[in-house]
Amino acid sequence: MKKIIALCGMALFFCSCAGVHVKQPEIGNVKKIAVVSVASNEEYKDIEEVEGKKENLLLTAVGNVLKDNVEIFTEGQKTVVSHGANELNKMFDSVDGWEAIPFGEVINNEDVKETLVNKDLTETLKDIFTRDRFIAPEGLGKLPYEAVKPNGIHYVNGERVEVATLRSLGKLCQSLNVDAVVVAEFLFAYKRGMMTKITGNVTPIVTMNVAVVDKDGNLVLYTDRGWEQLEGDQSAKYANSVVDMHRDASVDAYKRAADLIVEAFKKKATAKLSEK
Repeated sequence: MKKIIALCGMALFFCSCAGVHVKQPEIGNVKKIAVVSVASNEEYKDIEEVEGKKENLLLTAVGNVLKDNVEIFTEGQKTVVSHGANELNKMFDSVDGWEAIPFGEVINNEDVKETLVNKDLTETLKDIFTRDRFIAPEGLGKLPYEAVKPNGIHYVNGERVEVATLRSLGKLCQSLNVDAVVVAEFLFAYKRGMMTKITGNVTPIVTMNVAVVDKDGNLVLYTDRGWEQLEGDQSAKYANSVVDMHRDASVDAYKRAADLIVEAFKKKATAKLSEK
């Protein structure tokens, strides 16, 4: 009998946890990696709404129909998640003793296309994990972090729900000739200030979830959900009750926020990797 324990939505992503974890001694076998999936939430929400302090006006019958049938992302958001993916790949490549293969090798790999890109895993999994939708750089997967590191223990037909996904990711290691693959997720929001109505400025909020999976399907490095929540140091533009991602200022502000969270992750991860 199929048994699925339902999860909460996006609020879980911004929970207040802290930490990057590694699995010893398996992590020592990782030298060469491939970033195969980098996702970002399609809807940038008010952080008060994410944290449950304010009602989400889209959570109506009409709102849900619109959200399920209309793509609301912009090219600006695609630019931001692509920038984040590139920075993350460069970050992994800069870790002492590790090599991250170029995205060209990932994007052109037929098994990656079959497993992560041509299949819309977000649609397949969202009824189990989350109703939030994701976007990704062209050619990369958009696998939700919940699919590899659920919030709690969940079973389908007697097997932990994430096991099949981890097994598939492990197989990709062989196809890409790497020791591990990376699944990452940038989650963006914004914070309004006292002067937002006058200036049209909001502060970007970002967190990031990262999982490194080895060829045996083991999670050898992963973050706690919402391990770090950062405020950007540049302002994005706000108009008509949404962040205006058609504006260069907004795109630049969120790209900078992505830089900050990647830098914070590198600091935390390298410190953890240096522990004996």
